[in-house]
Amino acid sequence: MNLGKLDITSNTTDAKKNILHVLYALRDCYYYDYLAGNVNPTESKLLAARKAAQITANMIDYLDDNSNPTFFTKTIIKGLIEKVDAGNYITNMTAFDFGLADSDTIYGYEMQPFISEVCTNYNTSVGGALGFAVELVNPYPMEIKLGRQPDGWTIRIGTDNYFFDDMSIPAASSELSPGRLTVYAGSLPASMQISGTGAKLERPGMGLMTALLDGLYLQRPDPANSGQYIIVDEITEAQKTFLMTGDGVHATKRQDTAWKFTNKLGFVNDSTPTLGNPNGVSVSRQGYPLPVANDSQPINRLADFQRIPFVSNTTLEPEPNAITALVAKAADESAIRFNPVKDARMLRYLCTMDSDTGILPGRININTAPQYVIAAAIPPNLVITTSDSAWWINPVTLAEQIVHGRPYTKLSDLVDGSIKPSLAAAMQKYFGPGSTNVGDMGIENDYEEQYWVFNRLANIFTVRSDTFTAYILVRLGTDGPQRRMIAIFDRSNVWQKGDVPRLVALHPVPDPR
Repeated sequence: MNLGKLDITSNTTDAKKNILHVLYALRDCYYYDYLAGNVNPTESKLLAARKAAQITANMIDYLDDNSNPTFFTKTIIKGLIEKVDAGNYITNMTAFDFGLADSDTIYGYEMQPFISEVCTNYNTSVGGALGFAVELVNPYPMEIKLGRQPDGWTIRIGTDNYFFDDMSIPAASSELSPGRLTVYAGSLPASMQISGTGAKLERPGMGLMTALLDGLYLQRPDPANSGQYIIVDEITEAQKTFLMTGDGVHATKRQDTAWKFTNKLGFVNDSTPTLGNPNGVSVSRQGYPLPVANDSQPINRLADFQRIPFVSNTTLEPEPNAITALVAKAADESAIRFNPVKDARMLRYLCTMDSDTGILPGRININTAPQYVIAAAIPPNLVITTSDSAWWINPVTLAEQIVHGRPYTKLSDLVDGSIKPSLAAAMQKYFGPGSTNVGDMGIENDYEEQYWVFNRLANIFTVRSDTFTAYILVRLGTDGPQRRMIAIFDRSNVWQKGDVPRLVALHPVPDPR
């Protein structure tokens, strides 16, 4: 499937058909992965269906121009099949069962705010907080509208929901400056005063008593169930205990830069609130970018596909999780999004360039192309992005390494360190200690830098060709008359063992003698 041509956001029959193609292709991709890991077929189908539905929902929400999460259920996918088929062919829906459980609801990832700081002015004699505040950050270049009761976002403390009265969180002004909204209640001492350029909202009574120990959650409306909510962020038990122990001002903060606020476990506890302002906190735990395009534009590059997260807020039993908990659990970024090495099998199902004729125009086969052709295809401004010549990669040198590493069975071999270590290092030139910061300026060594060169060359190169040139020399005897011919063959019509390539051209060439 060509993601560059795939409409999965409009309300048309073709778009619904495309959604089904993506769902079933990704389910098959992951089904065989789970089987290979010795998971039984029934469980493999369920896990693969959930993974495929998650990625597809996230793809839709990354691309569409609204902020409402897409969701899939068994019934919704069945309904898509029925609408596309329109009663023409399918008589037994059981044969087309996608694999989700009856109780499953899979939610796509849409832009959301994150908890960056929580503060209390605690008083042991009253057994609660005299003042309380929660700061939310918005890392996206669009404001986030929070709505109002009964169908808006909420902060839930214990069992009590506090709404936002149509407030919005301002858009981020840059990659390093997220928008901020601080919600507060009670008496705020001087050190808890809210300053800066962010918005603020008073919610009387919120967080002042010990209900905070029963949990603090950020919730968005559940698009699948009216009047219910999805937890999208929360604080930890350790944070709750810290905020409600001992007299005085307590502040618990996540790093509010480099997307580290996406990690539930990356926080610092202290007594110096910074409400409405950058907090200057630095944590070692990793956070990951969770971009949303919201522009209804197709996915034209592998780099665009890699931006889409593969996880989202989930209500699935036995362990529902906000996305900040999933980021905290991730061993590395490959648990969060597409990785060209670990997920190379997906490229058997998805691409960002193709042709209706089966021919891939304009792509260079790195298994057969001369070094100078490969070098000419590498834009100098791709590999020389800084005035510091120590970080330059000469396109000719990179092409030389590509030729030296032949043969390649798939493009991801270019970045697989276990196959071609020196070439993989060249492709990751902007990833590692001391490397130049490219892509998202707010993050060092992020996923963009890790595959910066490779992702921008993936649409130029291929490892297979359908057109071949053959030079034919026919000679009588050892030194008799001879004729030299050039032939061009096209094998785009070759699908089965007995198929024969098409002869496109046959011309004589000058005799070299």
